[in-house]
Amino acid sequence: MTDDAVIRALEQERPDEPEAVRLGRLLDALPPGRAPSPKAIDILSHALRGGLGDEHQRLDRDRQAHVAFWRELSDRFPIAPRLRGIYADTLLLTGDPGGARQQFLAAFTADPLLLYGFGGELRDLFQLAGGGEWAAYRALVIKAAEIDDPVGNRDYVAEQQSALLADLRQEPDLVPAVLRILQGTSRPNSSSDESP
Repeated sequence: MTDDAVIRALEQERPDEPEAVRLGRLLDALPPGRAPSPKAIDILSHALRGGLGDEHQRLDRDRQAHVAFWRELSDRFPIAPRLRGIYADTLLLTGDPGGARQQFLAAFTADPLLLYGFGGELRDLFQLAGGGEWAAYRALVIKAAEIDDPVGNRDYVAEQQSALLADLRQEPDLVPAVLRILQGTSRPNSSSDESP
């Protein structure tokens, strides 16, 4: 999907149409081929969500339509996990923290470096959930640090891994999933360094 295709689709906006119609038309206008570039995702996110602190105003036009739009786009282009992260953030902003946690974990599992673009308040979201989601989130934070700077973050990674595995002594059934995250070796090929 080219940046121009996204811009052309956004330019077709009609101010008087309902939000669900507008977003549906936008989805139909976006080419189904290759995944959107990081710049195209930026353009879409800014046009549909606004800046930080402005998201609620835009989402309040039709929360369900915005959730459906980002769900469809993230399902259409699973190779771009940042779209899944934006979908997760939309779920969080529209009052579905459980769904948001699931989608954030899916996005961060595909590309742990996406963690850096979604803010520190996610830690509280996962810590309150506890259990497997909290353990997976902690493992993904460790993995992101390891991918980001393997040498510079070596001590942090070792310390956090030890702490996480020590905490999981009480929940040994969570250890295999955590180890799969920690022992993963591939660096994702995506747009992780871009903002949501």
